[in-house]
Amino acid sequence: PPSSSPATTATLTPPALPLSHWRTLPLPITSAYKILHDGASYIHATSTKYTLVGKIDSTEGGNLAIELRKGAELIGTSTLLFFSPSCGASRSLRHYVKQSSRALLASVIALVKSFEDGVSQGAANDGNNVGAVKTG
Repeated sequence: PPSSSPATTATLTPPALPLSHWRTLPLPITSAYKILHDGASYIHATSTKYTLVGKIDSTEGGNLAIELRKGAELIGTSTLLFFSPSCGASRSLRHYVKQSSRALLASVIALVKSFEDGVSQGAANDGNNVGAVKTG
């Protein structure tokens, strides 16, 4: 009769898959994530800088527009990469990226409108924190 010792049952069990197999992201997805993060960081740094300055003249307004546009272009590029068939992103990831990209761009539009309307501009230390709220 076959013995049911632990040594014989252990040899019949196939080895388990390594746990790290789900954490390794393909290179296109990693690259798209990096571009998305770089765009968001660029927008955040730009909006914070100009909100702290508080006053935008015609020269600085041109620089603000250029810098925010660069950040928005990075966001758009990464979103397109996630949606490309060669990237291999899942449906849930594409949904999340689309939702996040729209929110980032809506924040940029709200910030630009607050500068255009003059709502976020004021004198130093006057308690006007509208620009900071729009930046967040």
